[in-house]
Amino acid sequence: MPTYSNEAKNDSSREAKLAEYEKVKKNLKELIAKKRAMDKSLNTLEEQLYKLEGAYLEDTPSGNVVRGFENYVKGSQTKKRIGLSEQDRVFSMSSAVFLKAKMKEEDEKNQ
Repeated sequence: MPTYSNEAKNDSSREAKLAEYEKVKKNLKELIAKKRAMDKSLNTLEEQLYKLEGAYLEDTPSGNVVRGFENYVKGSQTKKRIGLSEQDRVFSMSSAVFLKAKMKEEDEKNQ
């Protein structure tokens, strides 16, 4: 003969597990939303760094922290623009995420 108290316990246990599942699911959705917001913020900061770094390298052809200050020390006053290479971008190229995004952009441009 089945006991009804065991069925009631099973139902309450199932409801508790379902409630816990919903709680964890909600928390996961919130964390995913936070991650997306942080990724977007990181991307914005990396783009800003890329632009500012490029401006710095272009504005300092006679000497900067990447190429050195030899021309500056020698007193060379030439304002000749030296070609900006991607390898000069020490700060921008230090981010693996940014490199992936740049490679993806280049692939899309080439297609």
